[in-house]
Amino acid sequence: MKRNLKVLVSVVLILSIVFSIAGCSSKDVAGVKEEGRKIVDNLFECKYSKILKAFDKSSKNYDIERAVFDTFFIIWEEEISFMSDLDFEYKKEEVAIKDSKATINYLLEVEDEEYSFELNLNQDGSKWIIDDNKDFILNVFNLIFEISSEEGTKSCKTMIDLFMVRLDVSNVNKLAKPYYTYLEEEIIDSSRPAETVVESTDSTEPTETSGDITETIPSEDISVNGNNDEYLEFSMLICYPGTEIDYDNDIQNIITELTNTCVREEYLWGQTEEEAINSMLASGQLRDYVYSTSEMTTLYEAGVLIAWDEYIEKYPNIRELHSDEEWELLRQDDGHIYWTDAFNNTYGESQERNHNEGAFWIQARVLEWAGYPEIKTLDQYFNLLDSYYDANPVMPDGTPNIPYTMLCDDWRYFCIECPPLYLAGYPNDRPVIVNTTDYDKPTIVDYDTSDTAKAYFAKLNEQYNLGYINEDFASQSYDEYIDMLTTGAVLGMYDEYWDFGYTLQYAFSQDQIDLGCEYVPLGLTIDENTTNHYHVYQDSINILGGIGVTVNCINPDRAFSFINDLLSQEIHDLRFWGIEGVDYLIDENGLYYRTNEMQYEWEDYDYQSWHGCEYLYLPQWNGTSRDGINAMQSSEQRSIFIMNKSEAIKNIYEAYDAYGYAEMLNSDKLYEPGCWYPMYTYSNYMTTETPGGVAKQKIENLKHDYLPELVMTSDFESAWYEYINLYNECNPQDFIDEMQTELDYRIEHAN
Repeated sequence: MKRNLKVLVSVVLILSIVFSIAGCSSKDVAGVKEEGRKIVDNLFECKYSKILKAFDKSSKNYDIERAVFDTFFIIWEEEISFMSDLDFEYKKEEVAIKDSKATINYLLEVEDEEYSFELNLNQDGSKWIIDDNKDFILNVFNLIFEISSEEGTKSCKTMIDLFMVRLDVSNVNKLAKPYYTYLEEEIIDSSRPAETVVESTDSTEPTETSGDITETIPSEDISVNGNNDEYLEFSMLICYPGTEIDYDNDIQNIITELTNTCVREEYLWGQTEEEAINSMLASGQLRDYVYSTSEMTTLYEAGVLIAWDEYIEKYPNIRELHSDEEWELLRQDDGHIYWTDAFNNTYGESQERNHNEGAFWIQARVLEWAGYPEIKTLDQYFNLLDSYYDANPVMPDGTPNIPYTMLCDDWRYFCIECPPLYLAGYPNDRPVIVNTTDYDKPTIVDYDTSDTAKAYFAKLNEQYNLGYINEDFASQSYDEYIDMLTTGAVLGMYDEYWDFGYTLQYAFSQDQIDLGCEYVPLGLTIDENTTNHYHVYQDSINILGGIGVTVNCINPDRAFSFINDLLSQEIHDLRFWGIEGVDYLIDENGLYYRTNEMQYEWEDYDYQSWHGCEYLYLPQWNGTSRDGINAMQSSEQRSIFIMNKSEAIKNIYEAYDAYGYAEMLNSDKLYEPGCWYPMYTYSNYMTTETPGGVAKQKIENLKHDYLPELVMTSDFESAWYEYINLYNECNPQDFIDEMQTELDYRIEHAN
């Protein structure tokens, strides 16, 4: 992904470097050409960080300009990756050199379309550097947006359209400057230093100082806990890309009034999670709170986190986040707990509607055509797809339908590899199964070579040879796969929702939606007697990541007190429902609801920036409100979840009495996974420093290369036999043994 992203950049920078001679010495021209070609080469080789070396570092705004450049290629990485596949050539290169300045004008032909690009360089000693960083970036933005509007994928064009609306731009050629300003403002806001809180000599009126300005802070004690007698402002590093809310945000101000506490959030810009954590540790500038998905162990080993133990017992809302067993899973080797999962916490009964993980997906039009049948098994699923395709080989506009496709590109080959796990009735402990037949001794089982896996691949092989799977599935890139889905022609596939769903939300036209091209998930098993666990309703906390409080925190007790306050019903409603009468209403039965206009505003990015404050990466509740009837999260309220759904989807929900993706799967709602779940929180971080990690890597390489061959072969039995032999050569038992050791550790640790 990043490789393609950077290529995109390459295209851009490519533009920035070729030239022709215009009134200058051959030596000067050669120097300009050489520097220019370095930039171009780095663009095409996806080394856009090296392009930054050509920036003018003496620019007074260098830090901001660099951050804008980096951030653009993070935000647009997926959307502009198509650039690497475009055919282009230089139609014209004109170089003009005067004194220490050089200008190169290009006419670039891309897929038979012509685009202009200008690059200005400045001589710096023996080198040529970019003359004006901002001007260069604007030219790059303009080129990318122009090319994308013509040659981009549907998701890319949709994203451009969204930003044109957001930035009130009517023409793509005018988008570069306001978009630069948009990124610049976000970066400046994110780097704004937190105000320093100073104890006042007047016990009734604490003050806040920033620079030479002293501001009086209201001293009225209106906190939820009643013990926050001093206004405090905490800092928080969130190791994830995002956007800070406005400084004078409506709901944040209300929460501040209730708690006398505010948190200023800082998101990643131009850094990886690991880089951000290491940078913070190296500088010693620890934030009060830190959220990280995978680097909390690094902070723990550095000794910069405060133990939660005494605060868990002191604050009841924090205490009830997890069961005793779950808290124990978070306990570290020194016997203390230093962080918790912000997200996977259910209060009362689950209200989950969405399903973000894996499933077999099917278009609404197929189910409607068949009269909404009950589909439980893999065979029933393919029989339905085949029957629909035989009766409807093309769409109304003549586009050929595609019964089934699969994604095998790079690490996303899980779309072909993972189903045997679910078909056998197990939850997502990928890449293994935890067998609990012997309740007292759960064991790791390898599903890759199981009978279910063989039956699954045999079925795919049969479907492929009958012509029901697109013949080039094995070679298509992720972008090509997404493009295929956005045509509306694909009737079904296995995938995880996050991998395709958010793109398709904006990619389908109204005609496609009316036709019934939207997807719903099915929880298939290998036979009707197997109970599926595609969707696990019980919490599965991330033991490697979450929210922690650092030793530099200005007031640890207040930091934990604030988390406790955020989990109170009053403030939780403010975070995820908004203000009563403004963002939601309450009917005569006590149910919260929104009008269409309220929901439209609540989903609007700008509205959330100045009005909404979810404190998204601080602990929150899913499930049922303390009133017993409403959802903790407004997105899970049934009336709101179905509010903007198409008629085709509403008809499906009514036909199956399942109001949401989760309910469509018919997974076992009472199933409680063991304390080890999910095992991928260990396997995902295995390295080749252990025999198990080496075996895992070999197995993954084999599956990535060989599984598509199992589908396409003309002799399945022979191919399967060869696959098993090659698989055994990877020493899979080393991997199984290491996973068993981790399983045993988690069980012992939880007890």
